[in-house]
Amino acid sequence: MNRSAQWELDDGVVYHWAIGSLALWICRTVGEWSYAWTHTDHLVLPLTDTPSPHALPPEDLTWTRVVSASPAQGIEFAVRPPDRATVIKGEQAIAVLPHTTAELFAPVPVWITASTIGDKPQMLFEVPTQRLHRRWFGSPMQGTLCYSVHAGFSTHASEVSADPVYALCPIRVRNLSNETFRTDALYIQSDQLNLYRPEGSHWLHNLVTNSEITTVAAADDVSFAVSSDRGKSRPDGQLVARARRRHEESWWKRGYVLFQRISNYG
Repeated sequence: MNRSAQWELDDGVVYHWAIGSLALWICRTVGEWSYAWTHTDHLVLPLTDTPSPHALPPEDLTWTRVVSASPAQGIEFAVRPPDRATVIKGEQAIAVLPHTTAELFAPVPVWITASTIGDKPQMLFEVPTQRLHRRWFGSPMQGTLCYSVHAGFSTHASEVSADPVYALCPIRVRNLSNETFRTDALYIQSDQLNLYRPEGSHWLHNLVTNSEITTVAAADDVSFAVSSDRGKSRPDGQLVARARRRHEESWWKRGYVLFQRISNYG
């Protein structure tokens, strides 16, 4: 299977998928779809393209019913990058010497979308493939709410976890300051992340993102900027999903931050 995964579901039958640590149940009836999901404490491998029918979720899970006018009986899964910035917490700290550029690699969690199949497909819902925590990153006025993941990062891509619920993100840290920049967490901006996959790969395997560039102007947690190296070509990969941006990170928030800097307010 190349770009995504598709299944035909029988009416009234509950189907179960185990994707990494994500447990997902879906049931289709006339005019609506119902789903429930949770995350387990262990990674379920290997992945399969065959859901298990007649598998009921735990009784304490809440079902969500999605009303849809689509007569489609099939459902399609696809992957998306995270919808907000992600902080990758490493097991070890890394230090970048003054006026030095470091090439790092970090695993970024991905989302799964479920859509109807047909001439006018509709996205029914999306869920993260793993349990995520939230944390505030940056100053109280100019920071942002992020996802936080304990996944580790490395200077070698081969040392980063290759679990199918992650995408590999290359990060270039440019320390332009006169002091050593030390950190045990990497900030990855969501609106910079496009997802790619090599031709012919399983829909959840070998996912990578475009490069991010972190420029350090001073050796502290707030004096840095994040940009994207979207011009870097990936001859062996196809675009799977484009980067996402949350509404609160739109033009009005950036305008307010700019007003603060100009007026010295806050």
